[in-house]
Amino acid sequence: MNIYRALREVHQQFTAKDYSSQNTLGKIIPILQSLNYSEILKIDIDFRNALSHGNMSNENENLVYRFQKNNVENIKSISGVEFDAKIIELLDIASASVVAFLKILALEPSILESALSSVDQDVRDIVIKLRFRSNKIRINDIQRIENNKQINALCVSNVEDKESLCIQLYYIAMFMYLNYPNFSSYFVSYDHERTLCGYIRLKNSEVSELIEAVDSGNAHKLQTKHEKMIYDIKDEVRNRLEYKYFQFPEIKERNHWRIGKIEDIGIEFHKRLKAILIIENGISDKEIIKSFILKSVNEMKNLYTPENPKHDRLFGDREVSAIFINVFKEQELRGEHNIFPSNENFICSITYYRDPEVPRLVYTGIMKQLWEHEYILEDVDLIRVGWNPNFS
Repeated sequence: MNIYRALREVHQQFTAKDYSSQNTLGKIIPILQSLNYSEILKIDIDFRNALSHGNMSNENENLVYRFQKNNVENIKSISGVEFDAKIIELLDIASASVVAFLKILALEPSILESALSSVDQDVRDIVIKLRFRSNKIRINDIQRIENNKQINALCVSNVEDKESLCIQLYYIAMFMYLNYPNFSSYFVSYDHERTLCGYIRLKNSEVSELIEAVDSGNAHKLQTKHEKMIYDIKDEVRNRLEYKYFQFPEIKERNHWRIGKIEDIGIEFHKRLKAILIIENGISDKEIIKSFILKSVNEMKNLYTPENPKHDRLFGDREVSAIFINVFKEQELRGEHNIFPSNENFICSITYYRDPEVPRLVYTGIMKQLWEHEYILEDVDLIRVGWNPNFS
């Protein structure tokens, strides 16, 4: 149906007739017949409609489909072999039509340019994204901000090296400028499975200069002049699938406590983890809670962490250097785990450092006002506990 609509739109550009209201198969097919299309229309419309609208079922060894014709429901039965033949026929017609359509657009790009000038913004963006797409980088989304003063191209890339990635981003900026010339600035960001997210941002005049530089062979002289944040790309990790599907084990003591939301926040030479600890309802004795905290830290100290494809972090079976846990009461309804004293479900926040050589977070990564002036601090072995002053 969409192929038929596309053909209708192409012909609409070369005729005074208005085909815009012809939106059903019954209306579009006569138009295409009058334009001498034949092979593309050799479809069983009743079968197609039944298949598209879910009006098909298995009965014994046959497939039965229902369709409306002249306001009367009709029923047909076909064998599995006949069904397969009809599906293959539809696929053949559809795929051949797509190839032919793309060939026409390649031979006559003015058709596409003319169509884009009149379509709405979303459709234009979709076509632009399709036009700049390769096995190395693609535009995943196009956004406009600041009252349409800036246009953003959000990209996904698997380019192997930083220099090639940088070049690709500049080409996308030029591509966006040529297709959307009236913006004040052009922002091109990327997501890459082996590096941190980054971006380049260029003013309208800077992109224009860049295009002129490319034409004259001096593009390399302009790259350092623009606002950009592009990181080194890590070497291939040993096991990307392990990181992608990795889950920390379930850690809990039945009817007493459980650990959730464990996250690897390690740095290059130290393993660090953060998590939340949920205490079952009815337990409010601080000594008991401290024993749960000690057990939780001991369980987490030896957790395995996978190699991170984007960050240089210590990984594997080595002992964890630092642990950060926020402790809460069990909640009947799922709520925010905020660590302000006003949260009646918040019990305490704890930090554990294996030894003095481990780098410390300033105020343990918590607001200074909370850690130094509101929490009640207590040391338990190598653990520092910041109690909610309202917990009792």
